[in-house]
Amino acid sequence: GNAEVGSKVELLNNSIKIGEATVDGNGDWRITTNNLADGDYSITAIATDIAGNQNQSNVPLSLTIDTTAPDAPVDLKLSSDSDSGISDRDNITNDENPTITGLAAVGATVELFSSGISVGTTTADSNGNWEITVAENLTDGIREITAIATDVAGNQSFSSIHLLITIDSTNQQITLTNPVTGTDLNQSSRLVGIANGTGSDLVSFSYKFDSGEDILVNFDSNGEFDQEFDFTGIDNGSHTLILTTTDVAGNVENSVYSVSVVLDSPPVITAV
Repeated sequence: GNAEVGSKVELLNNSIKIGEATVDGNGDWRITTNNLADGDYSITAIATDIAGNQNQSNVPLSLTIDTTAPDAPVDLKLSSDSDSGISDRDNITNDENPTITGLAAVGATVELFSSGISVGTTTADSNGNWEITVAENLTDGIREITAIATDVAGNQSFSSIHLLITIDSTNQQITLTNPVTGTDLNQSSRLVGIANGTGSDLVSFSYKFDSGEDILVNFDSNGEFDQEFDFTGIDNGSHTLILTTTDVAGNVENSVYSVSVVLDSPPVITAV
């Protein structure tokens, strides 16, 4: 603070002396108090000049000492809006900028980390709720998400329990072992191949000719399939064959082929 040059300043907390100093030639003084326990304080000062005259500050300084770290953030979750695919609770998503929610001390600054790298900050609201949308694209793979909280006094919490999420933004890849392009399809033609996973399992596979109905394809745990084509309602000639795969993360891949269908014609019976 400021006071008369050369005077002595005593710092008080509720009339209890907690430090003193002599005012310098510019009228400035600085006092470092003795250790104060956590709590609220009302600080005043008394200046005494060399003649013994005293003047006490009439407006106290309200001060809060807080050296206790807040609890670590809890209940980290992948937002249901970000948890894409067949489930909004499996922590598998194709969202490269997912939103994470959780709880922390009211008013605390929450910092979010992905595998130890800071990816966003926010402030916990009056109920302790917070959410952070990851600022930078997360690459595909398993990500360890953690958070720390820093209260208004600057005390920092321990790191939260980690949340594991899987980022899968890549479509399944279909490999046909019996090519359909450039080969005439007939009644015995089969759809044979494998759908290669890219981070999450295949959950559905279908095909259709042109704008017809989707026909489900059976596949095993490795994504392999071997199924006879259903040509119901399909005429001989050129058609578009569309294969559609969907994985757990919600990635949808359409593979389009130009095919030629040549079906056996029924025998012609001529009356005698």
